[in-house]
Amino acid sequence: MPADTRYSVGRGFDPHRANFRGSFFRLVRSSPCPRWSGYHSKRRPGLCHQPPKRWIFQDDTGPIRCTAYDEAAKTLEPIIKAGLMIQIHNAIIKPANKSFNPTGNRYELAITNNTMIREVTDIPPDNVIIKNSISYLKFSDIDDVSISSAFNVTGIVKKIDQPTHVTTKADKLLSKRNVMFIDEFKNKAIVTAWGDLTAGLTWKQRDVVALQGVGLNDFNGMRNIKLYSSTIVNINDNSDESEKLQDKIESVMLT
Repeated sequence: MPADTRYSVGRGFDPHRANFRGSFFRLVRSSPCPRWSGYHSKRRPGLCHQPPKRWIFQDDTGPIRCTAYDEAAKTLEPIIKAGLMIQIHNAIIKPANKSFNPTGNRYELAITNNTMIREVTDIPPDNVIIKNSISYLKFSDIDDVSISSAFNVTGIVKKIDQPTHVTTKADKLLSKRNVMFIDEFKNKAIVTAWGDLTAGLTWKQRDVVALQGVGLNDFNGMRNIKLYSSTIVNINDNSDESEKLQDKIESVMLT
């Protein structure tokens, strides 16, 4: 493959590795290593590695999810910031896991220790067109979503329950916390955090929270929104969706 080949993140491409340019625009939330139980060494059980870091990069064709592991994650975490224009060489491309990937892209990227990332400073910001194609599901449409699909929602925090504990089938005690969201049409939805994620909820009543990459709990026909450790959480940001809801806070909180 020629060294100067470029791939746009929103178009169909099949190579195992590719070079492309994109703009990073969101930092993804991840749990601290000592409390994150999902990624351990197979050779040395119980040893928790550096937790993966996940971002969404975007160019003029749309977004793509990107994950870095181990030393690559540790190195890139303090470097990649919102709005940074970058060039990526030698990233691994793989089919998207639709259960956790909310971008709608058929592919996602993996960054390894062999991947090279360079900040782009030779292109004026005004010359860069970024397509904002992140879509958010309406609360009224949750019943129509496949139980195995990842999706995005945004809403106003109406009520935050105190953490409770449930006993699993494996006889393990698991913490649980529910948060009630409300949208501009006064539709309500329950967002549920499980396990270590309950301690990380810093939301307050009246916050406007955008969640990218959530799933569904379905119990006896009742559907709740489920947080993952990979869910992107943005609180009171300046996106169009957030600003629209901020203008509705006073009216919807009266219900």
